[in-house]
Amino acid sequence: MPRRDPVAVLARLRALELRTARRGAALAAARLAEAEGAAEAQDAARRAEAAGASPADYAAWRPGAEARRGALAGEVRTAEAGSAIARGALTTARAAARLVERVRAERRTEARCAALRREAAALDDVGRRWSRSRSDGII
Repeated sequence: MPRRDPVAVLARLRALELRTARRGAALAAARLAEAEGAAEAQDAARRAEAAGASPADYAAWRPGAEARRGALAGEVRTAEAGSAIARGALTTARAAARLVERVRAERRTEARCAALRREAAALDDVGRRWSRSRSDGII
């Protein structure tokens, strides 16, 4: 079985982590948008009730509405925190993927340099043989 390149394996892992982080950030953003939409709908309902209801009806309706408003505000804060965490995870995953790509690029550069050194050594060897053969009178 051929030996796997550990950097290639790490690159695949980082790519998977990056996809997972992107998916998590998208889900967190969707949850935040949903929570904000629900809070805005609750505020609109509160304004509509305040404008259209009698003072007694509004007074009876208001405590429940305030409780829902508080719960929705908590959901928005939770969704904001989750979104911030997901964005942080995405930033970290991107940085890790870039770092692995940098290591891979350095390895490619090192491999090219090693190939050029081998080629130069081979040319030097040919030059030495040619020079030696000229000095020995073969050519």
